[in-house]
Amino acid sequence: MKCPDCGWQNLAGADVCEHCSTPLEPAAAPGGGLAGRLACKVAKLKTRKALLLAPDAAVAESVRRMRKAKASCALVTRDGELVGILTEHGLLQRFVGLRDPQKTQVCEVMETDPILLDGGDSVAYAFHQLSLGGYRHLAIRLPGGSLGTVSAQDLVETLV
Repeated sequence: MKCPDCGWQNLAGADVCEHCSTPLEPAAAPGGGLAGRLACKVAKLKTRKALLLAPDAAVAESVRRMRKAKASCALVTRDGELVGILTEHGLLQRFVGLRDPQKTQVCEVMETDPILLDGGDSVAYAFHQLSLGGYRHLAIRLPGGSLGTVSAQDLVETLV
């Protein structure tokens, strides 16, 4: 039985994929394939560990850190709590050419109240959140409690 998530060929009758531990029931259900991938849990995606920034960090240093990490977004935390998300798109819309990067703090240009997905949320739910908010990135609470990110591109790649 082929895993709808990673494509691994499992033994017939397997309950979970031997490669990625995705439950195999959705693939066997009527309308499997795409339906199975949409039912997949976001914790099974290839999420990125989040680059974390402080709200009072200077935008100039934050952009340097994002470039070094090759990250198109960073999560903003205060005392371990998620308070915002800083994205390339947000920087272009709210910052570039309008402010001094050395004097501007991340909290002045970040998106506030970002969506935080749980690893047990489905890919379909993640798509729904992206479309409702017009977002390109979402924060995810990964197994073990750490924070990660998933992009619209990551979600689309899951479907194809």
